[in-house]
Order: sequence, then structure tokens, then C-alpha cells
Amino acid sequence: MKLERMIKPLAALAVGAALLMSGAARADWAGDWRQTLGELWSTTKVRTQEYLDPQKYRPAQPVSLGLAYGTEKEKWLRWAVGEFAKTEAGKRITIQLIPMGSVEGAKAVLGQDRRIHVWSPASSVVESLLAEPWEREHGKSPILSDAPLALTPMVYVLWDDRYQAFIQKYGEVNWKTIAQALNEPTGWAAIAARPEWGVFTFGHTKPTHSNSGLLSLVLMGYDYFDVMRDLKPSQIMDAGFIDWLTKMEGNMDTEQTSTGRLYTDMLRYGPSTLNGVMVYENLALSNLETARGRWGAVKVVYPKRTVWNDNPFYILDVPWSSPEQQQAAKVFQSFLLSPAAQRVARDQYLLRPANVEVPIVEAGSAFDRVKEVVQIDVPAIRRPKEEVLTQLMQIWKRAK
Repeated sequence: MKLERMIKPLAALAVGAALLMSGAARADWAGDWRQTLGELWSTTKVRTQEYLDPQKYRPAQPVSLGLAYGTEKEKWLRWAVGEFAKTEAGKRITIQLIPMGSVEGAKAVLGQDRRIHVWSPASSVVESLLAEPWEREHGKSPILSDAPLALTPMVYVLWDDRYQAFIQKYGEVNWKTIAQALNEPTGWAAIAARPEWGVFTFGHTKPTHSNSGLLSLVLMGYDYFDVMRDLKPSQIMDAGFIDWLTKMEGNMDTEQTSTGRLYTDMLRYGPSTLNGVMVYENLALSNLETARGRWGAVKVVYPKRTVWNDNPFYILDVPWSSPEQQQAAKVFQSFLLSPAAQRVARDQYLLRPANVEVPIVEAGSAFDRVKEVVQIDVPAIRRPKEEVLTQLMQIWKRAK
């Protein structure tokens, strides 16, 4: 079994990592995830040291490779590319960053975009959108290896005054209560006797392009059927669910294709445009002071059912990617997983480290500074199959 393919199932690895850091491991996790994480990281550590050792890896010729990535980690990757270029190996490896929505990236590789040698979407949930169609057509996986780079769960973010009024009416924030608020004809007049606030507004990104939008639809399904695993295609085609989702999405703001731009819109225009959004935790935590300085405090709400975004690093096994490019990609992957790079991801960009030797919370770290806001241990769903994702996107397109 290749090192990086040991990370599946995603839930066992990602939730296990969070529990390990928090010291809150439950008895039912005591076996598998500890063994998987131990084996994964002991091997990853060896490879990291090997590939970053200029005595062991010296590309004979300069190598250039393209990395298509979800923009939620853009600042970290741009920093990493600059720092990597200063290393001995990095002086002969050129990384071309290609910003691309996660779903859009899968479509680009399926369309044989020859610029792409590595695909790093926000979440491995979308892996099946590439892997399964490619395997049906070509008879083999398009993925040579994969490894999680950094973790961040999905969260709701609402302006605090709207949040307080919302829970007074509905008790909690989930997709069922959000649907109720979105479908309220008189908006805040009925919700909180605040007609001056207008209608209730909420947003997620476009699911046909962006990972966070697609995961929003997935979490809607899990909330509607009140399950944590094994969401079935037959459930997605349930008439009651389709009607519920269609009505909610008809009132949802879904024009943005980038999660970062969606959240920037909320911060720029304030509650008159968006009362709340579903975004990545790292975006929410990174902008707490920005929000406070513009329109007031925001409330970060961890769903009862969420999903990990593990930012996988997929090294592609495709006709246009040479062995030299695949080897160079492994070198850059090792750099990204090094403790120094992982601490930058954590402390500058509020991404949870995938390297289990780097704690999430330690004295002086960014997570330590926002520990009153952060929920370390989050209940994560299991990722659904490609058929479920495809059906959700089809329903959404009909709704819009």
C-alpha cells in the first residue's frame, strides 16, 4: 500500500488527528486511527527528510510542474513556493500555481488540462469526481499518491446580533432552521420583530465550481435525514428532500465561485447583504478582527454535523506528467509537510496542521489566541459517493 493511500477513510484520519491534538480520544477510536496515523506519519517523516536532503535528491535537469489548488490556502501556498525556491532542491524545481475551484479542478483534469501535474482541492470529498470517471474511461486511477496538507472544518458564520436573534427564534443554527428563516416571507419582521433588517440572507459558494458549496449541499442532506454516515443516492432522490432543498436554494446567495471571495463580500458589505455564510474555519478565524472593525462581531458556529477539508495533495498519474515531475511534486509535498511550513499554515493562516507532530494548540500559537472561539473536536460525517455528489449538483442546477 502506498504511503499516501493509507489515509483513507478520511474521517478516521482527520477526526483522529483532531482528537489526538486535543487529548480527547474516545474509546471507540482507540485502535484504528492511532495505528493509521502512526504508520502514516512515521513513513511520511522518513520521506520528508529524504526528499529535502540535497544529498539524496538532486534533479539532473530543471523541472517545472503545475499545481491546481483551491484558493482557501492561496496565501500559504504562495509563501511556500517562495520559501521552497530558496532550498537546494527548490532551485531546480519551478512550481506554477493555478488557482482553481475544487470541482472546477476535477473537471479540468478530466478534460486533460496539460498544465496540471498536481491537484490540491480543499477536500478529498471531491476526489471521486475525478477518480471514478477517469477510471471508467482509462481503466486506472489518475492519482499516483495523496497526502493531507492541512485541516479545516466547515463552519457557519453569522453577524453576532443576527445570530442572537436567530437562536432566540429557532434555538440553534442548522440547515433546517436556516431553511425556515430563508423561507420566511417577511424576514426579520417575523423572526425577531426587526423589520428594518429586511429579509434573512445566507450564502454558500456555487457547488458546481467550489468545494465549500458542494459540501454545503452534502451537509444539508445529512441534516435533513438526521444521519452521520452512508447518505444514499435513493435518499437524495426523495421527493420531500428535493422540494425542501429546491425551496431553500431558491432563496440562497450562491453566485460566488470562491469561498474566500464569498466571505470577503460578507465582510465588505455587512449584514445588509449577507447575514451569514458557510465557509472554512480558517477563513472565519483569520478575519475575526476585520469583521469587528467594520460591522461588529461575528459568531462562529460549529455544526452538529460538519466535514473535514483536508486539502489533499494529489500527485497525478496522467499521460502528460513525467516521472521527473512526479518526483519533484513529492519534494514540494515534503516541504509543505515540514514542521516549519506547518507552523506557518497554523499561525499565519489558521489551518490545522496535518503533520501530527505539530500541535493544533500550543502556547503562543494562533489557535491559542482564539481558543475561546475554537472547537477542537468536531463531529465529522463520512464522505459520500460520487453518485450522491452528482445528484446533489443536478438538483441544485434545476433549483437555480
